[in-house]
Amino acid sequence: MGFVKSPSIAIIIFFIIGLISGLVSGAIINVYTTTATISNTITIISTEEKIVTSIVTVTITEKINKTKSPDTSCISFKSSKDAYMISEEVVLVFENNCDYTLVLPNPAPWLITNVDGEIIYSPIVIQVIKEVRPGELITWVWDQRDNMGGQVSTGTYYARLHILNVGMLVTEFKIVGVQRCLPSYE
Repeated sequence: MGFVKSPSIAIIIFFIIGLISGLVSGAIINVYTTTATISNTITIISTEEKIVTSIVTVTITEKINKTKSPDTSCISFKSSKDAYMISEEVVLVFENNCDYTLVLPNPAPWLITNVDGEIIYSPIVIQVIKEVRPGELITWVWDQRDNMGGQVSTGTYYARLHILNVGMLVTEFKIVGVQRCLPSYE
């Protein structure tokens, strides 16, 4: 009797990932072929306690359905203002004016980056697909806090919105000045 470890689990996982990416990408318009190679070590242990090891390479070719880039001119993603005072809430407005449903990877698929592309803030949300129907409007509010809870400094920032069936949309805004505190009279 022998025991065989095979790359079949890796093949199944690769196939499922390919299938999911094909489903997420949308309608069939362009078909192209991708090829991936998975190498795995197969170990055979015989009844005589000898160990034989060999390398097996499996090549998987699959067809993935991809859509052509959709027209994004019908999508609006912007901040409610071009500039905000420090500590003022930043309002992000997303509107689907398209004649098709947009698919978000979660209810808040946006993040804030600085001019160097560093992620300053990303909301923590449940990972559930959210559909945005034609005519639907969504707003999100950012309190100008970074991922560590600190107030961000003045400067230029970018809000980046990830839409599964479209890609990434970006809007720019600035944080300027200082918030004036009213004097306290005691």
